[in-house]
Amino acid sequence: MESFEYHQYAGFCYSGLPVFFRDYTYGLNAFVRKYWGRQQWRVFAGGGVGATYSRSDMFSQSVEGQPGSSNYHLNRYTNYSTSTTVNPFTQVGAVYFVTDRLAVEAFSQSIAFPFSFGGFNLGLSLLTGGTAYNPAVTQEVSPQTERGHWVLSGSFRVAGNQQGSSQDVGTAGSGSNSYSSDSRASVFTTAPSVGVFIRNNRLLGVAIPVSFQKSRVINRSGIAVAEESETSIGVQPYLKQYAGTRRLRPFVEGHVGYRQGTLRRDNTGQGLPSFRIDQRSIEVGGSAGLAYMLRERFIVEATLGSAAATRFTNAPQQADPENRKAEGWTLTVTATLQPAFSLVYIFR
Repeated sequence: MESFEYHQYAGFCYSGLPVFFRDYTYGLNAFVRKYWGRQQWRVFAGGGVGATYSRSDMFSQSVEGQPGSSNYHLNRYTNYSTSTTVNPFTQVGAVYFVTDRLAVEAFSQSIAFPFSFGGFNLGLSLLTGGTAYNPAVTQEVSPQTERGHWVLSGSFRVAGNQQGSSQDVGTAGSGSNSYSSDSRASVFTTAPSVGVFIRNNRLLGVAIPVSFQKSRVINRSGIAVAEESETSIGVQPYLKQYAGTRRLRPFVEGHVGYRQGTLRRDNTGQGLPSFRIDQRSIEVGGSAGLAYMLRERFIVEATLGSAAATRFTNAPQQADPENRKAEGWTLTVTATLQPAFSLVYIFR
């Protein structure tokens, strides 16, 4: 199996009725390759068949009438969808062996004939037999994960978009009426993280995710008829353990996170009541993968598997008794041999 993803959501919506979603995807490629070259670098060409299967399930309920009355009905709904894809492909690429069995590969794949290649994929290859490559060079001790060293990482994103619409509605004998509106949105997210090796091969750190989103709908007179903003901030301590002293090392990571935010919507321009929803979530998760010590200041990491469970609550702050607290949990599990690679710089 080359990749696997599983997502599950279970909880109660604002009406107090349960909802449940689940989806998962399997991916598998079977292929034949011919390699050329010796030592660490090889090139290859080959082909095979790829298959992907996915399924989604949804369960929900609705109520009609009042409990105890003759017209009371509890309706249950179950929906599902499946998708299966099978296609032949050809590949060309190169591999770099970091040991006599494990290699990093870069390849381009085509499902068209004649061949049409565009872009490259990165992945890992594990050989069951071994190669003629002598891995002695890769076994030297690397200092990246020694006690006292530290890392600084994070993400940053700013985005915005604007959409507009207009229409003329003609009425017999009275001309036409014009309507227009603009929708504008902006997003800012960042998640700085810092970690310190409290002992050899053991990294203790914390991440601070922050996000802000704002949108508004403006009519043709330039008046905002609806405004919405969502802010959140969290804290996520983590512990990562590397194994060994060689350049190629496995690692495991665990984290616990807490996040709190607020969603506000102002509908006064539409003559509707405004509202606010307080959002809270707690997450527990972990991951495992491989790390390669590049020279003396860098670590290249590939996460091969991860799992996370999140418990959340969304509480409307309104006097309307029909608006109850929405709560639930999500579960996400992933595994792949084509992971995303990250590059970490080590400070001393």
